[in-house]
Amino acid sequence: MNRNDQLHRLFNEEFQRVRTTPVPECETSFYPYRGLTSTIRSRNGRIHVRVSDLLADAPPEILRSIMVILVNKLFGSKVDEEVRLRYWRFVNRPEFRQKVSRIRRQRGVKLLTSPKGKVFDLLSIFEELNHALFDNQVEVRHLSWSQRASRTTLGHFDSAHETIIINKRLDNPRVPLYVVSYVLYHEMLHSFLGEETSGDRRSIHHRRFRAAEKNFRDYSKAKAFIRDHFHDLTLK
Repeated sequence: MNRNDQLHRLFNEEFQRVRTTPVPECETSFYPYRGLTSTIRSRNGRIHVRVSDLLADAPPEILRSIMVILVNKLFGSKVDEEVRLRYWRFVNRPEFRQKVSRIRRQRGVKLLTSPKGKVFDLLSIFEELNHALFDNQVEVRHLSWSQRASRTTLGHFDSAHETIIINKRLDNPRVPLYVVSYVLYHEMLHSFLGEETSGDRRSIHHRRFRAAEKNFRDYSKAKAFIRDHFHDLTLK
């Protein structure tokens, strides 16, 4: 039995376990998503199931867990906690996370501009922060201002591409240097500390992260400026 046939069989079994009605026509397949996305949709009486092909070699019990989660999602039913934990323990293994990051780098395209903005040079700020606060241990492949000015996101660290992108709305003469430095420091912490896992939960703003973030000298001032002025900023 090939892997797609196995998915189809597991879907039928889990559907029958949840519903006593006849199993509808279903199309199941592994799909080359950039990450661990798995989806289930109902269209015109036909079910479409797609599971990330990164999971194509997963053990049968993991594939069954995915089907349990998806079928229950389709009907809005609660999933047994042990099923969720079994899945998350598998995908949160360090070697598997490394595989996911490698594939994301291969399949994903990162749209970058330049670290040098109209007002601030991210590279010079990065180097100063790295020397003063990280003993030059933070390594990233790319620093960039965002292509678009977001009203919600200050910055972003992409671990798969080892890239830090800062919202270009902050590249503004009205913005103090300590604000840009704080946002960049925040994203550097993501690179330096990584995420923590507990059961089926992954956290990027964990306790160690929050404690380290407050070590930034102008932490309170920067947070206050962002709270009071960020949404009023316009591009120059």
